[in-house]
Amino acid sequence: MSENSKTIQFKIVTPEKVVYSEEVTQLTLPTTVGQITILPNHESLVGVISPGEICLKKKIGAEKSFLATTEGFVEIDDNEVKIFADSADRVEEMDEKLILKAKKEAEEALKNREVLSKTASAEAEARLKKELVKLKVLKKRRK
Repeated sequence: MSENSKTIQFKIVTPEKVVYSEEVTQLTLPTTVGQITILPNHESLVGVISPGEICLKKKIGAEKSFLATTEGFVEIDDNEVKIFADSADRVEEMDEKLILKAKKEAEEALKNREVLSKTASAEAEARLKKELVKLKVLKKRRK
């Protein structure tokens, strides 16, 4: 990419799929040290993503797009931003009823934590955390 590029090649990948892969002009994401906004020609960086909201702008003056993400890593280099996350969901693809159902199922599973294996307990905790992040971002961005 050129040093005077006006866009960033952005990709977010989960274990299941590539959630997003397009050029953007700006993105804001949650990290363990707070939110950071990335513009074209940003310094190289490797960091840890925190659960929360990713905000994208495809063009100057365009509407923003939003994603909910769980933990992961970000790599910024030469106008390319790659995020590797446990999960990421586009707000426009979220279904509140399905999120609430999954949240309730995870909460129910955790009520019986003493009979769950450590693995099953950890999976239920991760599911609950994921659904809570999605719900928070969805409610914030609901029009």
